[in-house]
Amino acid sequence: MTPEQRYLFGINGYLHIPNVLSDSELTAAREAVDRYMATPADDLPEGFSCSDDGKMYENGFAFDKALESIVVHPVLWPFVMEFTHDQPAFSRGSLLVDSHEHKPFKLHCAREDFGWQSTRFDTREGRIFCDNFVIFPHFDDVFPGDGGLLVVPGSHKASFDRPDSLFNGGMMANLEDVLSGVVNVTPRAGDAVIMTEMLAHGTLQWN
Repeated sequence: MTPEQRYLFGINGYLHIPNVLSDSELTAAREAVDRYMATPADDLPEGFSCSDDGKMYENGFAFDKALESIVVHPVLWPFVMEFTHDQPAFSRGSLLVDSHEHKPFKLHCAREDFGWQSTRFDTREGRIFCDNFVIFPHFDDVFPGDGGLLVVPGSHKASFDRPDSLFNGGMMANLEDVLSGVVNVTPRAGDAVIMTEMLAHGTLQWN
């Protein structure tokens, strides 16, 4: 990680990393995604399936080498190694396909969902330690007004529980509902967003 990335992740709890995937990597990944989506459920190998609402494709990272390679992508791997103190462990890699038919998520985080002891964020020896984080590679462009990821920068360091009355109870379905202190992250295809699960995050309704 660069000093700039380390500083910004430290204060915000997330990073938007542009141009992670090259044009050829993005093309190959998109083609793999399309093949997964087009494969009838009965023809999918064991371990691969689609949720009833068409949103979650299980183990999407493993459907094709073009997707699997993103897990150890050279742009992203330094973050993985730093956050895990050089002892990475992979949890899961589902493919999410969002549309206007899917309901938005309220603000949430690991601390609220699983308890304060569930996730750690610390700094030692000039490095960040974060044992529970997520990386979102994007295969389509997201523009302001499209919907998508919401984050509350800095909330990973909150010393107090988030009051239910704050940020409209955590539900901001549309862009005009987004309140001060909340950011709608809008990556382009080939970008990635990396964030600690301690960060309060949710989604806008996709349009």
